[in-house]
Amino acid sequence: MPNIYYSETLKLQKIFTLILLILFVNSCGEKKNLSSTIVIGTSKDIESLNPLYDYCYLEGNITSLLYSSLVQHKWDSKSNKIITYPMLAESWQWNNERTELEIILRNDIYWSDSTKITVDDFIFSYELYSSPDVQSRYFGMFNNYFLNSDKKIDIDKSFSKFSGQKLIVKFRENSAPTLYDIDLPILPKHNLNKLSVQELKNSTFTDSLITSGPLKLVDWKKTQFMRFKKNPISVLASSDMPDEYIFKIVPNYNNMLIQLTNGEIDFVEELKPVDKESLINEKSLIISSVKGREYDFIGWNNIDPLKLSENNRTEPNPLFGSSEIRKALTQAIDTETILEEYLLNNGEPAFGPIAPIFKNYYNAQLNNINFNPSASKNMLSKLGWKDSNNNGTIDKDGVEFGFTLIYPSGNPRRKFAATMIKKNLSDIGINVEINSLDMNQFGQKIFTYDFEACMLGWLVPLPIDLKPFWHSDKNIAQANFVSFSNGEVDDLLTKNEAKITDLEYKMNIGRIQEILSDEQPVTFLYWIDNIVAHNKRITNVKITPMGALHHIWEWELAE
Repeated sequence: MPNIYYSETLKLQKIFTLILLILFVNSCGEKKNLSSTIVIGTSKDIESLNPLYDYCYLEGNITSLLYSSLVQHKWDSKSNKIITYPMLAESWQWNNERTELEIILRNDIYWSDSTKITVDDFIFSYELYSSPDVQSRYFGMFNNYFLNSDKKIDIDKSFSKFSGQKLIVKFRENSAPTLYDIDLPILPKHNLNKLSVQELKNSTFTDSLITSGPLKLVDWKKTQFMRFKKNPISVLASSDMPDEYIFKIVPNYNNMLIQLTNGEIDFVEELKPVDKESLINEKSLIISSVKGREYDFIGWNNIDPLKLSENNRTEPNPLFGSSEIRKALTQAIDTETILEEYLLNNGEPAFGPIAPIFKNYYNAQLNNINFNPSASKNMLSKLGWKDSNNNGTIDKDGVEFGFTLIYPSGNPRRKFAATMIKKNLSDIGINVEINSLDMNQFGQKIFTYDFEACMLGWLVPLPIDLKPFWHSDKNIAQANFVSFSNGEVDDLLTKNEAKITDLEYKMNIGRIQEILSDEQPVTFLYWIDNIVAHNKRITNVKITPMGALHHIWEWELAE
């Protein structure tokens, strides 16, 4: 049944937003920005320009503008595949066994201080990324390389340098290396080798910034804006690209919309579905909606957090330790209504961790669990959960079924979903308390497994890699907050790192999806479309699953 209250609120919000936009635009008059500057709106500032620790989406996009890689990836919409092209590399060649990769760097690549970029920078960068002392966000992801016992890349075994522009990268036998193994941003050795590990960890990379990307940072006023100009020394900079890009921080969403429509801001992504219709009628804007690779989910803590904190024992969670209970909970949640009422169908139900856009790997044959509260209640009753004292909450052995659902604050979509989920589960006799936490508190809870249930979202990594999320070894899968453990999944994830055929890899990915669907360690909710608006004066904008801000240096301005 539609949420009447939300539907009426939705209508009022549309009207209010439209009035705001009309009043503001009329009071300011027609405003056009004809300079060679593109202004990108964002609600939050970043913390650092350090590629070793660029954990958030925006940080990753901005550091990619400053630090280039040997190769670059682009989305091919015809095949729904990622295609790899040269960036700082001029060419590469695999040996017949695909255990060695010969790489030739371009001869015209320089750091912003005019120092030539060489293979020494590449080797130095990967030594840092794989260092257990540095603990970069990529640590533990170099299994195709020869490694020391501490998981650091064995430099002598993995790299053979022939000149400043030529090297051979060597990989372990029976590994399955790809060009993704050499695609991390290259860092300037002559600048960073002066810093200690602690200095590297603490550095925001704003002091003595030496970069190689198409843009260079010229001004950063925290919580206000970041200004970048074209880096003429970069091989990626072209005469057609704008001279300047500004990332403008506008925390208030309605203010962002107003500045978008009056021309102060040229580009905004992750727009609310409720605003899509009114923005389509703005003559100065182009609205794009792309099927994404981001999904929200409810994570059920599969282990007992109390036993873990009290005596470090790993025991099944008395509420969520059973896959049958988790399936019953999924069956009780009305995902379709959240999609209709909040996302306005700008998304689709999620049944696993692989987005439908990845047609080669998406398992369309899953036995999907759909909304069926009666079946959910019957399943819980068979498992012994009944309302024995008629107080409205089901119980078993004197324990009532109740828990707290936590989620990060500042996200209206998750707030709405949490409220709906609370009601859904209340309808089958489960008492849910919802608690929004700031990111620091939320992160502390999930990283220490000190929670009952949580709601958050993941972005499917490229290339697709399920190991960090679903392997049982926490040292390997730091994102496995729900403590899911399945031996067959572990084996399949390990097999996919070996040298196997594409068909075997695809079958393994498909089987993992089947197991996750059957085990329901989390309740997969929905895939979220990314709604993007940009001013018509910007051309060559390509909104793909790679991200709306992917390769913005290829944008141009209409004359």
